[in-house]
Amino acid sequence: MRNQVIGVVLRWFGISTVLAVPFITCAQAQTRAIAPNSPQALAMSRSYGKLPLSFEANRGQTDARVQFLARGEGFTLFLAGDQAILKLQSGKSSEVSSTALFMSLVGSSQNISASAEDRLPGHSNYLMGSDPAKWLRNLETYRKVR
Repeated sequence: MRNQVIGVVLRWFGISTVLAVPFITCAQAQTRAIAPNSPQALAMSRSYGKLPLSFEANRGQTDARVQFLARGEGFTLFLAGDQAILKLQSGKSSEVSSTALFMSLVGSSQNISASAEDRLPGHSNYLMGSDPAKWLRNLETYRKVR
């Protein structure tokens, strides 16, 4: 079994971000549907919310000023130079509202270069648009950024 992520581009206040939509592909053709309100579906939903935070380097999937980003249920964290931008989202897909919290390191240089540590086994994929040449595939994920 291999985990992948499909991205959908969202644009908020000039910052492009990608809403990650995870899906699982199976090596075998046998799959079975799980009812949305079944105990298995509820258990999977609870487990998904407990996944550890992971970071990925910006390779063109968001604004060029961002060095690393992390996503979770209801938030996206952007790390850019001496700033961290936390975008919180709430609501259903048809009526999403968002709030951004900008944090700066007082007295630090704006030319901070972050580096990723502790590579994770998963990868992110951004299949945006119909041109496969513009798709971003197999982006490495990391446990932390310094």
